Amino acid sequence: QKSTKRILLLGSGYMSESVADYMLRRPEVRNSKNEINGLNFVEHLIIASDKLAEAKAIAQKFTRCEYLQLDVTNQVQ
Repeated sequence: QKSTKRILLLGSGYMSESVADYMLRRPEVRNSKNEINGLNFVEHLIIASDKLAEAKAIAQKFTRCEYLQLDVTNQVQ
């Protein structure tokens, strides 16, 4: 049975675009023992960052990807 995954990627730094690319093109997600748990599919990726312009620039390169501004140090959000 095929299941879908939604992933939240925190940050839009140097490696974020590579991580987004990897997660969105991989048909499987491996567990902590690096074993394939059947076929899983990353349906949607959200890039959350305090640098909105950077998150937007990365997200716009992919389908099934969106972005939002998030400052984890701001308790009011």
